[in-house]
Amino acid sequence: MAKRIVTKIGDVFCADLGDGRKGYFQYVAIDSTMLNSSVIRVFKRRYKSDERPTIEEILKDEVQFYAHTVLRPGIEFNYWHKVGKSDEIGIEEVKKVLFGFTEDTDEDWFGRIIDVDPRKHWQIWHLNEDEKKIGRLPKKYREVVEFGIVIPYIEIFSRMKYGYYKSHSHEYDEIKRVPFSYVHSYLKKNNNHSVTYYHYLGDSVIQQIILSDGELVRTVSGDCLPLPKFYEINWYKADFISEDEFQKEWNKYCNPKESY
Repeated sequence: MAKRIVTKIGDVFCADLGDGRKGYFQYVAIDSTMLNSSVIRVFKRRYKSDERPTIEEILKDEVQFYAHTVLRPGIEFNYWHKVGKSDEIGIEEVKKVLFGFTEDTDEDWFGRIIDVDPRKHWQIWHLNEDEKKIGRLPKKYREVVEFGIVIPYIEIFSRMKYGYYKSHSHEYDEIKRVPFSYVHSYLKKNNNHSVTYYHYLGDSVIQQIILSDGELVRTVSGDCLPLPKFYEINWYKADFISEDEFQKEWNKYCNPKESY
């Protein structure tokens, strides 16, 4: 018989990020506005795997982000586990968090469903309050709004590890996905007959390969190349590649003796 999983507001969880670091988050609320889903606050500090901070130490940290999610799958698939509980949930701060998302359909005057520009159809709200349709997202909200849909456990884990969600969304046309400064991200963009490979450190490109019809156009490398910042591109999940795939291409054109 499967073990019964019980979660309660105040529970604190630990996620082993698989790179010698671990992070913590706390279950702080239920949001009736977003499908009665669980709201968590994820703390910014990353600890070494062998560190054992107290609950009090964990809760004193700065919050990295807030999110709606379903806790049970993350527990079942060993992405996180409960380490304690506290009645201190920072509820007054939680109530101030602005959640938002876009819609790509709407109703016309006749009640028919029509396609619309998601960038012009934002909805925002605070915890357990009614959603407000606001059209375009004002610039003053772009640095503070939290992506408000229910986020799968694997994406919560991704943002804890890398600083960003890997899933594609229209919301990222307006709000930023900013990696941690120490994170290496590898991406591949196909555009008709050309392919561009990117290696980012934090939000800056440090290596780039451009191919056209399978032939090398150029390779460039260096700190902080004058190329688009990571957050300036609305990446698709399929754009992300492994370090090995990037290095294979890089070695093929820049270090042919080291190519596979």
